[in-house]
Amino acid sequence: MRLRPTKHYSSPNYPAMFLAALAGTGAAANGANLIVKGRPAPPKLPPVETKPMPLLGEVAAPVPPTRVFNSFGILVSSTTFVPVTVLRDALDVRLAHAGNPPAWTLKLGETTVVLAPGQTTSTVNGRVMRFSEAPRLIRGELFVPARAVGSALGLNVSKRGANVAIFSATGRKALVLQNVAPKLPPAPGMMGPPRLPRP
Repeated sequence: MRLRPTKHYSSPNYPAMFLAALAGTGAAANGANLIVKGRPAPPKLPPVETKPMPLLGEVAAPVPPTRVFNSFGILVSSTTFVPVTVLRDALDVRLAHAGNPPAWTLKLGETTVVLAPGQTTSTVNGRVMRFSEAPRLIRGELFVPARAVGSALGLNVSKRGANVAIFSATGRKALVLQNVAPKLPPAPGMMGPPRLPRP
């Protein structure tokens, strides 16, 4: 079929017929060189990548900031000890103690650590584990080695200068321990702190 392109040709099928006539010659594939009714065809642009709009249930919630809990740790022979009550308050470690002598159970997630004051051996999920320093009772409160017990519970323990930082597995909670030396009783013959009168 042979067509004579003219500006006076008013058939609505003229562009389609013209492209069909040129389909076998390869000219129809080059949109920049086609002229339909005296006007060049618009250039072919690459498709624009569009992301689907997220549904209401798929909108990402804002990430909460890390909650930092500051406390004091006792430094004994280069080992930082932390009270188990601080681990409970700052990092949601569950505590329980029973037996005679009492054994303490620390649980976080699926990890359970059972230990006793004065003993370097403990059990982590039923497996025996040995600490470099034994937990100890100080003024009736149980103190545990921060790095050993924190690692056994699956926490991330790092040293920040003179402080020790313990992070939860998700990183959303942190406990920063400032090391202090334990207060020892005065030596014999030395004056201790003055005793204040009771009210």
